[in-house]
Order: sequence, then C-alpha cells, then structure tokens
Amino acid sequence: MRHKFKVSATAALLVGFYLGAPLIAQEQKAEEKKAEEKKGPQKVVGDIGLLDMEKNYMIVVTKEGKLITLDFDQKTKVVVNKKIR
Repeated sequence: MRHKFKVSATAALLVGFYLGAPLIAQEQKAEEKKAEEKKGPQKVVGDIGLLDMEKNYMIVVTKEGKLITLDFDQKTKVVVNKKIR
C-alpha cells in the first residue's frame, strides 16, 4: 500500500512539473519584458544593418555581431559619429 502511494505521489509531482514549468517560464519572460520597458533610454553602438522609415524601425549590428531591432518615433534621438575606417 505504501509503495502505491509513493508511486502515485511521484507521478503527480512529475505531471505537476511538466504542466507548470511552461507557465512559470512564460510568466518570467513577461516580467523581464516589463522590467526592460521600464528602464528608459538606452544606448546602442554599432552599424545600421537595415533602416525602414515607413515602419519606423531599424536593425543595428554591434561589434560582437549581435542584431538589435529598434522601434522609433519622432522623439527618438540619434547621434551619428562618423569615423573614417
């Protein structure tokens, strides 16, 4: 009898983790996104890979090769430093 209880309890825990893990991960991503939005102005340094003036976004390529997508509006401040390579 005790063995059946242990097996049932273990199965219930595994099913709970299996069903609960994606919900926890999704909640954490939502919290990270909210925290990121609250940060305010941010600086990005790199080359412009794509600029779409109709859809108001651009893709910046950093030195490390990371692609960063930026949405912008009329309040966005852009500083251009021209360097001769």
